[in-house]
Amino acid sequence: METNIHYPTNNSLVWDCMKTIDRLLKKLKASGVDIKPRSYRKQAKKNHFKINNTKGKEKREEEFKKQLKLFRSSINQAERAFTATLPATFDEWIEAQVVIKEPLLPKAEKVYDITWRHEILGESVPNKEKIFSIFEDHTDIIVKGSREVEFGHKVSVAGGRSNLILDCRVLDDNPADTAIYGDVIDRINENYGTVPRDVVTDGVYASTDNARIA
Repeated sequence: METNIHYPTNNSLVWDCMKTIDRLLKKLKASGVDIKPRSYRKQAKKNHFKINNTKGKEKREEEFKKQLKLFRSSINQAERAFTATLPATFDEWIEAQVVIKEPLLPKAEKVYDITWRHEILGESVPNKEKIFSIFEDHTDIIVKGSREVEFGHKVSVAGGRSNLILDCRVLDDNPADTAIYGDVIDRINENYGTVPRDVVTDGVYASTDNARIA
């Protein structure tokens, strides 16, 4: 099942973070917080498009350095907002501060780190360390052979003869199909006190071990 996100790249994730920080800082200011946020949105958007249209590795690296410099300024500005004088009314301040401080800033720091390591240092960042969306950060990467990469979650579903769903599990990461067969049988046995007489599965579940488990 795919997550409703755009195709993630380092460039798009940096841009997502910067425009979200910009929007929330403006919301803090409107709520009465004594800050004068500088907007990097216009220049960051130009850098975003320029990176997308730059092919050479060295030229892309230079453009990423410019964007990451703005990104760091954006993150630092958001962190300083927490030391500003509080507003008279708290509703909008609480909403914006909670979003910036808890979910957003840690993700922004992670996106900055991953982008710097990959685009500037040329490091190959393992998928388990990556973030694929700052809005749907639970998203996993699902590789489907030679087909296009998908982003979302692998879901295991088992149905009965009447089409009643007997077992449904949202899986973490991208485990092999053969590795989850036995767990389904075990959970059906635990939840219903019986073992299926017959089981029909897709061929990707077939293995000698699973035949023995069954």
